[in-house]
Amino acid sequence: MTRNIGHLAVALLVSFALAGTASAAAIVLVVPPEAPPYLVDGSQTGVNVLAAFIQGGGATFALGFTSLDPGWATIVVNPEFAVEFGPASSYLTETLSTDGGIPATVNFYAFSGCTMPSGCPASQLTDAYTVSFNADGGYTGYVALPAGNLTNENAVTTPEPTSGMIGGGGILLGIGLAFWRRWRTANR
Repeated sequence: MTRNIGHLAVALLVSFALAGTASAAAIVLVVPPEAPPYLVDGSQTGVNVLAAFIQGGGATFALGFTSLDPGWATIVVNPEFAVEFGPASSYLTETLSTDGGIPATVNFYAFSGCTMPSGCPASQLTDAYTVSFNADGGYTGYVALPAGNLTNENAVTTPEPTSGMIGGGGILLGIGLAFWRRWRTANR
């Protein structure tokens, strides 16, 4: 029984440490909703996929998009590329969660009729614009992007471990294991 309590204590310590380090530095950026009229294809009435690419500022995506519309989901493809996708929406929430600072700008690309968030063809591009933020993370405006700009974005899937698992989580795991070993040796 006491051996199981020690294992449980270590597991809880590691879980709380990783949860705390992953969300401690998140910055929430709110952008006005994605809505018609669209800049690339004004004939569309809604979008199914919205992609965001961080441009400078040292920021990376923590959770990608947050405050999702009903039926929508999000994925972080790589540290500078996040996607939200779901049923067609004509008034889509655009709230981002970033780590490591406030991005200089974020490029957004909206697609209509696309159901695969990681492979929307350029022919389904509906909207393209870059959003800027002030030093406090407040929205300051947008500028239209040419449709061809999409080919310059870093859409490569590169899984990277979170900083919490590398830094704080690893240190706390080592400390927890050291205490557990000492306790186990003393209670034999």
